[in-house]
Amino acid sequence: MIICGKRKPAKRNKGVVPLLNEKEFKSLERVVSSLMKKYTYSVYEHELQDLKQTIWYLVIISKAKYDPKRGIPFEAWAYYYAKMKLRDHFWRGTNFPQTKGAFTLLHTKAKKLYE
Repeated sequence: MIICGKRKPAKRNKGVVPLLNEKEFKSLERVVSSLMKKYTYSVYEHELQDLKQTIWYLVIISKAKYDPKRGIPFEAWAYYYAKMKLRDHFWRGTNFPQTKGAFTLLHTKAKKLYE
């Protein structure tokens, strides 16, 4: 916003905390790439970016469900959580968490197989 020819400085929200720090991001990239290798066959080639974004979404959600008191490394928990949610989605047709059914990866391969 410009006032009297001078630029007004943008307000900064000092309460914002990043979801992942640099170390967590690097370790979770390995989790995402291994799950991409596992589930690449489940979607068409033009949907690979959707699959990758979905896996990142599930990994970030898994951070909220993570309990460090159990003694499991976060990377192992993120892999397990995302793998189970993807398995439920592809095998049983369940919705992804917090999407209310608005997003699915099932619409292409499953329909094309039975048409």
